[in-house]
Amino acid sequence: MRTKLTILAILLLGLSWLLSKNIGPTLTGVWAKILCPNVPTGQPVGMTIAKGLRQNSVDGHVKPGAVVPLISLVRADGGTTTITLLEGDLQDTGIEPSDTWSKLSRPMAIFNSVDEKQSLSGGISGKIGTGCALESQGDLGTLQKGQVNYLPCTGPYTKLGVTTVINSAVVVWTNPETEDRACWNTVTDSKDSYEECIQTAVSDSLNAAFSASGAHKDIHALVVPALGTGVGKLSKERFYKTLSSNLLDVLTAKDGRSLPQTIYLLTWRNEDAATWGETRTGISKSIATIYNTWIESAHTTAGDDRLQLCGVFIGMALLLLSAAWIPHSTQVYADLQQLRGQNAITYSFGWIAAALGLTSVLKYLSAGVDDPTIAAWITLGIGFAAVFLCGPLLRIFKQTKTALETPAVDPPALPVDPPGII
Repeated sequence: MRTKLTILAILLLGLSWLLSKNIGPTLTGVWAKILCPNVPTGQPVGMTIAKGLRQNSVDGHVKPGAVVPLISLVRADGGTTTITLLEGDLQDTGIEPSDTWSKLSRPMAIFNSVDEKQSLSGGISGKIGTGCALESQGDLGTLQKGQVNYLPCTGPYTKLGVTTVINSAVVVWTNPETEDRACWNTVTDSKDSYEECIQTAVSDSLNAAFSASGAHKDIHALVVPALGTGVGKLSKERFYKTLSSNLLDVLTAKDGRSLPQTIYLLTWRNEDAATWGETRTGISKSIATIYNTWIESAHTTAGDDRLQLCGVFIGMALLLLSAAWIPHSTQVYADLQQLRGQNAITYSFGWIAAALGLTSVLKYLSAGVDDPTIAAWITLGIGFAAVFLCGPLLRIFKQTKTALETPAVDPPALPVDPPGII
């Protein structure tokens, strides 16, 4: 029986460890972490990111094959998303440096900026189209401005882990089935109107892609080039500001949208020095915005509901180990006697169920605590304490029940003095 109790205790501790992977941020309060390697901490986030990016520059250009982790974010589901700078030279037959790309998180999806006809006639869209053999899929249909189309990648890019292309209609020449003008038709209004139009198209495309993410949970990484900054002439700063806004929307969403494990911000070694400088500035500002907004947000994760369960499992594991290995002569030992019997396993699960029921009552003790980290620790402690309270409470219940079921005994009659005696 000692062996069975020990094995059950180890299993419960294992379950607690698995739960702790999701509830860890709730207990520590660490929802975002800057990852830039070889950069001193203790300075503003934007400055830290900018220094990290400058360290990956060569002769005024991004270093070929650069892979620079920038920030990790804890999502509402308890998982983690990492945003990483990535350099890649897209070719028709592959992406250079291929040895670097072959080691990236996979499967990957890559965004591809297209027009309303999803043309693959040139530029980056042409290279992605050839590298993923999109032309072999026939007529891809027509998109409205801001719409996206998920397509399977079947060409040489698959060797590097790219399985999906997300065609995004950003720069369109006509806008079918809508009265919304194509962005080129707003140039006569003002330059700002044109840029705002492209920026809105980029935002709509990102939002549409993330809205469809629930149907593509097999994608573990997104490769995001600076959409709309080529033919669309959108500034890098505006693009990355738009991207950060969309990422924050998804982080706080409760409608099924989610972010993958990794988001790669794609850059290119052959951009001129001025463009790379603008890219560094845009990325630094957007990461700083994401970091500062996310750490200051009110967080409620799926892990919050598992805190008390984790506490119960830890408490029950210690109780089982006590019953198995530590001799007692106290009342606690008497409470544990049932755990040493033939029905010990069944009794243990019953004890866990009783403890969980007790936590549902005690959890309101943390309701008035404003600090979410302190409230999380209180909730975890409640689950732990509930296990040890179950024994005494069950004993009191049994004693009370026995007392109520025992028939009352009349007190002995007092002796009566014989008549005539005063």
